[in-house]
Amino acid sequence: MPAVVHDAVVRFNERFQDRQRQLGYLNANKQLHDLLHDLQDFQPQLESTIAAIRRPSADPPDPDAVTDPLKIWIEDGEKSVNGTEFPNVPKRWLGRFAKAVGDIKAEILKPDPATIDGAKLDRAVEILAHLPAAEQPAQNARLVECAMRLGTDDLVDLMDRVLIEMSKSGLAGAKTDQLREEVGAFRVLCRGLADLIADHNRCQDVDGALSEADGLPEVTPGLLSQWAEIKAWLQEIAGRRPGDLRANRPPESARQFEEATAAGDKPRAAKSFERLRERFRDLFFNTDKALLKMTQDLLASARTLDAILRRFP
Repeated sequence: MPAVVHDAVVRFNERFQDRQRQLGYLNANKQLHDLLHDLQDFQPQLESTIAAIRRPSADPPDPDAVTDPLKIWIEDGEKSVNGTEFPNVPKRWLGRFAKAVGDIKAEILKPDPATIDGAKLDRAVEILAHLPAAEQPAQNARLVECAMRLGTDDLVDLMDRVLIEMSKSGLAGAKTDQLREEVGAFRVLCRGLADLIADHNRCQDVDGALSEADGLPEVTPGLLSQWAEIKAWLQEIAGRRPGDLRANRPPESARQFEEATAAGDKPRAAKSFERLRERFRDLFFNTDKALLKMTQDLLASARTLDAILRRFP
């Protein structure tokens, strides 16, 4: 292997290994995010099973069907918490989670349903029902912060040098082909993550600026102090995502809102503004989903690339 290729790979690997701690924080926060989603999806089964347990029956449902998954999630959560940058933050809500699960388990395992403390059980179930909605926004924010601290632009520059030098040298063979493929895949994910972080940040800016309309009986562009910025931010997102209907519809609705207001058509202006908010909420929601999926793919790619680099001569 030519020295120039070897040196390019070594320089990238040094910087890549420096990022391992941050990748660990990202992975731990992703696991906590997934735990909250799993808990949210599990809520209907939890409520229906507990309702059946509380009814006298000759064949009651197995309480382990709800206690076992909850116990596993607590154990997984405790492991993930220890891998985060600031473990005391998620420990607070994980402690409430564990306490609620303990209360549920203590009541539904009673041999006589008549002795179940209904108020205590209902309160514990209510805590679990509200936990995802209460904690998911902050958990999402921590995910984005971890992703931003990865410094993907720096890594992309180093990967470009690796790919250029490998191409110039005409290297071939199973090991170099695998390295080239995985570096290329990781590079694509790093660039995609950077773009999604930029979109997410702009969505947060727009969301805050649009909130000025809350409670107003009538909304006009002049009443929104950052209306010019809102239009520019939406257009910036659309510019990064050509051909994406979700990204292009909010700027279109913003234009229609301005036109209807200028024409003095208040009903059409109100309808256009409401459509703008609906389309923007859809864009923000799906940007969040895409960012989480990209994070998951990037973490998997990083593990594969790390294994290859460790075998590199």
